[in-house]
Amino acid sequence: HDALPIGPLSGDDLSHVAPFVGDGDPRSEARAELLAAITSARDQIVITCTSTDVRTNKAVPESVLLDELLDILCTTMGLSAKEVREPEFAVVRTHPRQAFDRRNFVSDGIIPPFSFDPTALAGVSALAAADDRSDEEQVLLSAPLEPVGGSVTTIEPSELRSFFEHPVKAFFRNRLNVTGPNVSDVSEVQLPTSLGPLDRSKVGRDLLTMGLGLASPEDVVVDPERGGAAAEVQAVVDWYRARGLLPPPAVSNPTLAEISQEVAAMLSIADRYGVRRPAPTTHPIDLLLSNGVRLLGSVTGCIDGARPGPVRIEFHRDRPRHQVLLALDLLVLTATDPETSWRGVAIARPKSENDEPVSRVKGVVGATGAERQANALAALDVMISQYQEGQCYPLPLFEKTSYEFHVGGKPKGKWETQPGANGSPGEVEDGFHVLAFGSPSYNELVQLNAGGHTLGDEAERLWGTLESSLTDLNEDDHEAPQP
Repeated sequence: HDALPIGPLSGDDLSHVAPFVGDGDPRSEARAELLAAITSARDQIVITCTSTDVRTNKAVPESVLLDELLDILCTTMGLSAKEVREPEFAVVRTHPRQAFDRRNFVSDGIIPPFSFDPTALAGVSALAAADDRSDEEQVLLSAPLEPVGGSVTTIEPSELRSFFEHPVKAFFRNRLNVTGPNVSDVSEVQLPTSLGPLDRSKVGRDLLTMGLGLASPEDVVVDPERGGAAAEVQAVVDWYRARGLLPPPAVSNPTLAEISQEVAAMLSIADRYGVRRPAPTTHPIDLLLSNGVRLLGSVTGCIDGARPGPVRIEFHRDRPRHQVLLALDLLVLTATDPETSWRGVAIARPKSENDEPVSRVKGVVGATGAERQANALAALDVMISQYQEGQCYPLPLFEKTSYEFHVGGKPKGKWETQPGANGSPGEVEDGFHVLAFGSPSYNELVQLNAGGHTLGDEAERLWGTLESSLTDLNEDDHEAPQP
């Protein structure tokens, strides 16, 4: 157990819910059991407990009983609390959780090797060899893997979307079947006193989904004095509050008002573009490209009418990958049906509290259907080539760093973790990036040659292609047709 089983009972035993006189006291009983075990020992006694969390590796607080026992040992042995934990006194020993930890196979002269597992030893040797590599060798593969598939390869648009959301992660998942740890959120057992970032996003997504079907964007606005402006919105707020997900009204209502105002601003822009209330449709895709690749699947979330095309209205901050996903849908639709003037619309949250929502309206370059199709096919050829190479080798292609590198922004700030208490973690700390490239600094990343691929080449291949194949539509194209 994490800290000895001395807490209230759990599971189906509900006797602790309504205690009576004469019921056992778990804490006193645990103390008595520990004392009985100590006094019964003739030679040695071993007490085990969990010292670190298996998911986060953070220290687990010891039981009060163990702390008291260590205090008695300190007094008896004439040692300090720090000394009693030193290896030479053999009172407290901490064993690694992982069988492949190198500490299990080495001796410091006091504690002998702990493990004799040959498989774990092989893992330790591999890790040690990786740590001994030079900076130039801190990449996962020395040569690309063999391509998958024959002369005609079928690719679904969803596979391309998944790849360009996180290219390095897609390589590990698709080719090596490696996934990262999925640590679930810890349930909050106390009454919330504020709405955290995740809670704000969840509430905003729900309000946005509901607002897409309301009569007016203003119907989604929450009034702090009466809860909600529309019955549907009030029902959502009441549901959150009934489940204990919201702080008391005096605390939560101002925050709900801010979120709803942000959602209403996004919906107003959607109204201006005529993409708020139309029902989304799905377009099937079956496209054979010149390089022998067959795109087979569908593009969802589109609208019909005078200006059809993909629409992405989502309650999140604008990020480079969202631009790629919108562009990919536009290119696939244009290559399939070039005579239709497809228009892609994306609306996201403001970059900061005082800004307007971010909106992008894109179209494929070309005055005629033939020109648009040629540009779309050329761009898809480049993106699919990058996708195929990314299935054979982890490309140095990163969402934020690569985009900032291409536009002449601040790529170093996106790659390296910013100092200070409020500094955000950089992409260098992404677990999949560490597996593929180690933890290079930005200057080392720029010089890195990963299987013949560099940061600059891959950024230009993706973002240069999208920049030359797509165009921003003018204000006249934004206006929605009058009903």
